[in-house]
Order: sequence, then C-alpha cells, then structure tokens
Amino acid sequence: MKEIEEVWEIIRDKVDISLEDFINEINKVKSRLKVKLSDRAVAIIVARKLGVDVTDIFTPPVIGRVLELGIVKRSETRGPYRLFTLVNEKIRQLCVAFGREHVEWLKDKEDKAIKISKYVMAPFGGGKILRVTEKSIMEELPDDALPPIVSLQPALSPTIAGIKDKRGSWIVSGVILMEDISEFFSCPQCRRSLEFIDNDWVCPVHGVVEPETRRVFRYQIADETGIYSAVYYGEPVGEELTNRAIKFKASFKGDELVIFKIYEITPIEA
Repeated sequence: MKEIEEVWEIIRDKVDISLEDFINEINKVKSRLKVKLSDRAVAIIVARKLGVDVTDIFTPPVIGRVLELGIVKRSETRGPYRLFTLVNEKIRQLCVAFGREHVEWLKDKEDKAIKISKYVMAPFGGGKILRVTEKSIMEELPDDALPPIVSLQPALSPTIAGIKDKRGSWIVSGVILMEDISEFFSCPQCRRSLEFIDNDWVCPVHGVVEPETRRVFRYQIADETGIYSAVYYGEPVGEELTNRAIKFKASFKGDELVIFKIYEITPIEA
C-alpha cells in the first residue's frame, strides 16, 4: 500500500483520480496480468494508462535552493553549460545545466528555491551529478517553499577550518577583527580586474572596455579554529564590520577565504 500511495502522490496533480479509485484500477490490472509484479510496478503501469508521463516516478522532481553558480563554459558537442549546487534540508547535490536556455535561466537564481524535473543522474568523480538536459524542466518556486538557505544544514559548516579542504561554497560564521577597503577597476561584464595597455583598459576576456570602479574588502576574520585572511568583492554592507559577527557564504582559494555573500551581521557584545 505504501508503494501505491507514493506513486499516487507523484501523479495526483497530473490526473484527476482519488487514491481509492487509483487502487481499484491497480487491482483490475493485477487481475488481468499473467505475471507477478510489485505494487509499485503495477501502479506505474496504471499511471501510464491514465496518460501520465512516468518519468517523474522514476526520477522524482528535486526541490532545493541554488547555493552557488559556476561560470558559463562551453562544450564543443553540447554548447554552453554551467555547474551549480542545489541544497535542501537533506541533500547537497552538484548539478550541471546544458543549453543556452537553461544556462541563461539560472543566472539570477542564486539562493532562490527551484524545482527540477526530468533530469538525469550520472556518475561523476566517485559520486553522482544531476544533469539538466534539453528535456529537463526548471521552475522557480515561492520563497516560502523552503527554509532560508542559512537554515539548510547541508549548506552549513560549523567552523571556518571545516571548509578549507572541501570543494564549493559553504555558509559559515566568524568575527571580523580588522577591515581594510581599497578600490580597483573592473570589467563591467564579468567583473575581472583590468590591465592598462596602450591607454586602454583591457579585460582578459572581453578586450577593451569602459572600466567600472569596484571596492575590495579585506578582512581578518576569526572563529574558534583560528584567524583567517579573507577577501570580499560583493556589495558594501553599509556599516563597519570590525568587532561584528557575520554569517556568510565563502570558499577557500589557497589560504585565502573568499567571501561571496554576507547574510547576517550581529554585535559580539551585549
């Protein structure tokens, strides 16, 4: 019965049938079968007879928040693609999206709740990667579909030291002991730093560009495991951070902690 209910839960928004009627249809099919099958297998046969695409039964839709987005790359055979990481209350899943439409759709989805259907799971680096193909469907969900990303355990690390040897971005907390702010010229398209060549500002990717001025924030940040050098290229937070505790998204690049986003700022003393 549990297997039947699980299949019904997946198809109930695609076809107008009650659980009782679904069970009755399964029993009818069972009575005509010449072979023995599990309840789940018969439920799938009935779902297909009802006109349901059974793909979602074999690979149920995944719901999560986009923890991080990789840069857009290009494959000679499949065109543009982009790695990204999805997290929810239970999983942290590395994903890759293929195709211009999917790649473009993802560009402003960091921290957003999304749903992915009709994907493919493939072996990757000793684990598995979720592949978003041309047939896959991605959709943005209301923000209240999941808890805030700072509450999703698979995205969190209890200490800064804990992310040093891990791949990808993690949400962690620390206290700013020192802050230094400087400015530099960057590319308005990709935000890379520029070189001044023959009276022009040149981006290594986009060539000659009109520069924009960006701030870089350098910190000494501490937690119970030590003191770390950190850099932050994001938007100014609007207040002095020295002697403040922050919750932030970051990863290590060598020995330097690169902060991508600051979520919370709190005083360290009452």
